Amino acid sequence: MSEFRQYFRYPENILFFNSGSMSLSPASVIDAVATEKNKYESNPTEGIFGAWEKMWATQKQLANFLNCRPQDLYLRPNVSYALNDFLMALQLPEKSEILVSDLEYGSIVKICEYKAQIENLSVREFSFYQGHEAGASSGLTEEKILNAIENALSRETKMVMLSHIMTGTGLKIPINKIGLMLRKKGIFFVVDGAHGLGSSDLNLDANSLDYYGSNLHKWTMGPKGTGFGWVAEHMRKHLVPRFAGWTTGTIAPYYDSFGDGDKWAQRWMINSSVNFADFHGIPSAFEFWRTHGPDKIKKTQRDLLSKTKKAVQEATGWTCVSEYSEDLHGPLVAFRLPIKMMKPNLMKELYTQHKLVVSTPFIRGETLLRLSPNIYNTENEIQKVADILRSISA
Repeated sequence: MSEFRQYFRYPENILFFNSGSMSLSPASVIDAVATEKNKYESNPTEGIFGAWEKMWATQKQLANFLNCRPQDLYLRPNVSYALNDFLMALQLPEKSEILVSDLEYGSIVKICEYKAQIENLSVREFSFYQGHEAGASSGLTEEKILNAIENALSRETKMVMLSHIMTGTGLKIPINKIGLMLRKKGIFFVVDGAHGLGSSDLNLDANSLDYYGSNLHKWTMGPKGTGFGWVAEHMRKHLVPRFAGWTTGTIAPYYDSFGDGDKWAQRWMINSSVNFADFHGIPSAFEFWRTHGPDKIKKTQRDLLSKTKKAVQEATGWTCVSEYSEDLHGPLVAFRLPIKMMKPNLMKELYTQHKLVVSTPFIRGETLLRLSPNIYNTENEIQKVADILRSISA
């Protein structure tokens, strides 16, 4: 039994191996959110008008967790919201190019494509996935990754948007080294860190990164529907927000409690009346990390992932497309499926017939099977997963 299992209300009737989409939250986090929602219901007016002060307190705790300034953060329901607001606000020269990889999350690529469509820009894709087809992903190095990005740049490239950890295969790229290389060339570097926070050491260094967005409901195991964006201070002059509401123009006096006088931080606060209770539960997630220790949590994640990869490979013989060195490996592992299993309803079928919860990302015309265990999973469950996958691939 996992030593962490006792802190979660794990659904005993399923095998949950899709923490990459959303992790389970500790019971303490769930209870904290429930308490906050009950407070809202006791006086919704206080819930709304008192939210700004509480959100600023939460943002300060997030900044402490990230080792950055709270004024450089903004909270959103998830990283897609956060990136949407940032990307649409970023001013790029007309006819310039946005460069993305072929392993990016489709929703974020669509934001880039829409921005290009309405602003007379272009989006171009280069390949990180090349070589995975032959099981050669283990040959990737930091140097090869840097070279691949640098070789893909053109004169028109003014922004590079990459994931810190690729959602389909788990490839983790050296974002700070990439950022330093792009900074020397005068190219903005935007990082989709959906899988970064909570699984990897994170250095939000304004000398190398221009933007980093992440979720708090994946590897941080925070409340569902919470995420953030971090904007290096030097980027403020390049942003013209496309959203408007209560944070536009003169700010009402009862909002002054937010931002410690920083007007930019106030402008990027959520600008309408929503239920803020989920955000108020974020500090409980940080308390879980302080109590159990980041190093121990991340080591447990890595150990479980390694055991999952080994068990499934031995049981099925499938090709793993996540054969990366430890420094390039995120908390996800993906396998190439036999042709007979490549069907659009595989994820649903595994759940309905075997109570196995996985993800089946679609990359360059190919359906993969992705597994992402977290600290609440057990070695016994890993073996059960391997046995199920062996039985259906026979």
